[in-house]
Amino acid sequence: MSLDFGGVLRRAWQLTWNYKLLWLFGVFSAALAGSGGGRPGGNFQFDFNNPRQIMPSQLRSLDETTVWLILLGVAALIILLGIVLFILAIYSRGALIGGVLTADQQSRVSFGEASAFGRKYFWTVLGIGLVVWVVGLALGLMSIISFLTVCLAPLACIGFIVIALLGVYARLAQITAINDAVGLSEALPRAWRFITTNLGSVFLMGLILVILQAVISFVAALPFIALALPAILVVIGYANDAPIAGNVGLAVAGLCVVAYLPILIVLSGIVETWVMAAWTLTYKQLTGRAPAPAAPAALPA
Repeated sequence: MSLDFGGVLRRAWQLTWNYKLLWLFGVFSAALAGSGGGRPGGNFQFDFNNPRQIMPSQLRSLDETTVWLILLGVAALIILLGIVLFILAIYSRGALIGGVLTADQQSRVSFGEASAFGRKYFWTVLGIGLVVWVVGLALGLMSIISFLTVCLAPLACIGFIVIALLGVYARLAQITAINDAVGLSEALPRAWRFITTNLGSVFLMGLILVILQAVISFVAALPFIALALPAILVVIGYANDAPIAGNVGLAVAGLCVVAYLPILIVLSGIVETWVMAAWTLTYKQLTGRAPAPAAPAALPA
């Protein structure tokens, strides 16, 4: 079955624009799409015998026990916040897929209806994500090892490409689970068969979405060019022993970032909603299957 690329992208945008409540789920779902490992840069070294080194100067007079309690409290708060955001991201991915399916099928969707999908398929969406993450981690380690061996460097490149494609596989497996009302063990092989059967269409849709996302990201980053002027003031001010000018430039740059950050967050939600809608409609059109289950009972208002 051929895929109407233009029709899918237009319909995905219609659903995205007409059902703006889905943007909230898109904001959190985007965290799954953009998550990745990393480590902070720089040469900072933490001296466990002197924990005050990372405390503001006003708090360095505190005794060591109090300092450790503060640091442990902050660390626990950060971990707790990370867990909460991760749960919201999993929940929102299922709600977003279910919301798109409901809106496309019934030409309406409520916040409660979409949320009910996130509740019902939470563990399935989480399980798919974990399975794909474990596979990606294993491939990543093998690719790094291969890259360090000159004769296996091409194999490493293939491994890195496969890791990138796993993100698409995870999305399609989650869509399969919710659209077909199946569990983890059935969703993974079904999604794999779908990809291998429609490899050309899936590849082209992925390529189109990657290019469009890159263009949108570039345009969204353009306002940061305006930060060049206050950044120059910061450099000039501090270089010429003029802290007032430097502080003004730093304050202006900070205000610009703070003011633009909500716009970027909303934009990420819109793009994620549109991308997920495009993949969901792609799956529906190529399989010819409407959502198998009726929408689960909406959460009470």
